[in-house]
Amino acid sequence: MTSQKPKFVVVTNAYHVFRALLIAKEAGLDCIGYDSRTKWYYTLNAFIREIIGYLYFK
Repeated sequence: MTSQKPKFVVVTNAYHVFRALLIAKEAGLDCIGYDSRTKWYYTLNAFIREIIGYLYFK
């Protein structure tokens, strides 16, 4: 993190990558995002929660 332009990787659940990258961009970090698998039965609840989180973030 001491270099002139450090690069970061964000690894999180598939449904959370978009908002995590938005937060990183707001912090001025140069990031790429990778997702991990999410159980199919949790996906709908997770996406609803992420939409609410995104709206709150905006």
